[in-house]
Amino acid sequence: MNRQSNEDFVHELARDLPPVKSIVRLRVAAAKVLALWLCALGVSSLLRGHPLRLGADLSGGDWVSWSVWAGLAVLAGGALLAALASAVPGRERAAGAGRTIAALGVAWVIGSGRGGVAGGEGAHAGTSLAGSFACFRHAIALGLPSLWIAAVFLWRGAPVSPWIASAVAAAGAAGLGAFAVHAVCPISGGYHVLLGHCLTPIFAAGLFALPLGALIALASRASSHSLNAI
Repeated sequence: MNRQSNEDFVHELARDLPPVKSIVRLRVAAAKVLALWLCALGVSSLLRGHPLRLGADLSGGDWVSWSVWAGLAVLAGGALLAALASAVPGRERAAGAGRTIAALGVAWVIGSGRGGVAGGEGAHAGTSLAGSFACFRHAIALGLPSLWIAAVFLWRGAPVSPWIASAVAAAGAAGLGAFAVHAVCPISGGYHVLLGHCLTPIFAAGLFALPLGALIALASRASSHSLNAI
């Protein structure tokens, strides 16, 4: 078989291959996640017009509120890093670092929330479940655009476990939403902050892990079947 025959043979094999899904660079994906979150935050601020209360919390000595805010930032950043890096081959160290940071953020934010309850901040009118659920919905709404970008990135990539990656991505996106909600929520009741702000990323992880993970797994399986059929 001569050289021309070999080239023709290779071209014949490659002709029916499905197009390869290019994986967006990790930094680009992270920038898109943050950009969409900022857009959602801007739209929400225009529609709702809630002022920031963190400056008043700091001047009033409410360090618990600031600790919750910082913990949510750590949780969201670590979880999104872990989720996005898990879809990129060769970025296992970054994914592991993200999981470690996210776990630290979970412990931080829950500890801060429990500290607010133990500090006697629970006997406010805002401790109702209705108020906590309203903040939960607002945080999810603010995080959905970022979760959508992360889900597309996971679909185009190759996460080892789509369900775990989806849960971590949902926790990170909801953490961004809760981060914004906590900055403007006028209710400082300990139980409200714990349920409506601190636990929102964990609730979101449980809510989105199965449906989002199943969609990503089905898409990956369909791609594998199309390759095997050739």
